[in-house]
Amino acid sequence: MLITDHFVHVHVSKTGGTFVESMVRKLYEARGCHVVEVIEDQPLPWRQRVQRVFSRQPAIFLLQHYPIYISDQPAHGRTIKHAKHQTPNKHGWVYQIPPEHRHKPILTTIRNPYDRIVSQFEYKNWQQARGSKYRESVIASHYPHFPNLTFAEYVELMRLLADELMLPKLSPEDQIGYQTREVLRTLFQDPLRLLDIDADYLAERRYREDVAPNLHYTFTHDLNHGLYQFLRKLDFPHEEIAFILEHNKVLPRKGGRREDQAWEKYYTPELKALVRRRERVMFEMFPEFGQEALDENA
Repeated sequence: MLITDHFVHVHVSKTGGTFVESMVRKLYEARGCHVVEVIEDQPLPWRQRVQRVFSRQPAIFLLQHYPIYISDQPAHGRTIKHAKHQTPNKHGWVYQIPPEHRHKPILTTIRNPYDRIVSQFEYKNWQQARGSKYRESVIASHYPHFPNLTFAEYVELMRLLADELMLPKLSPEDQIGYQTREVLRTLFQDPLRLLDIDADYLAERRYREDVAPNLHYTFTHDLNHGLYQFLRKLDFPHEEIAFILEHNKVLPRKGGRREDQAWEKYYTPELKALVRRRERVMFEMFPEFGQEALDENA
């Protein structure tokens, strides 16, 4: 995540966060700020440390985090597990914002779940990612030809893998999809609240009370304009941020999808209905993604 004097940017993977991070860097570097990369368990306080290094010149911080996981296992109880055996990365959760910065506006980017699933499929990190014994057994029993999966097989695999960590108070048929879980645990002030989700919680949309109240959203499909508008609300002058409106995409190292790989081409009506059902909470939270995908029970 990026921490500035004015706001915090929480980077959700495969949403356009690399673009936001790049634009914010350009903006602050033009103001004479340094970008200081810090791993979350390195010695603090940052401000004093950075002022010594850069002779009191201003700085923004790129804070890297170790992946964390929610556990509700009998042996350990409810806990948030920090995987310090893994490599820290630029993605993070609201929960991981240092306490002294949590009062600031929090910016994050949300992507249409249909589109994000396609992006994750084509990025292909899932082909190399190591996992649990459960993951390995699912792959071995259902997909002996892994990693050569079709898109439909990939969607089904992600559903099966999500079942390893079912929310304990929801029935199997009412479980929410992994896209929704990832967004909620990222935005919740207390990620353990995910384990309290039951049918009443969803019906009453209590997640609105659990997300950080100072969150501001941009959307992948309108990222240039959304980021510009957010910065204008923080009183950044138009002259400083106008470049964002016309800037090209900033792609990850592996590149992006081709023009002919529009997400709509990947879905049959049946597959789309499956995703819509599993990610129904995402579509309730963000109606920007289309009226057709809203509450099926209406």
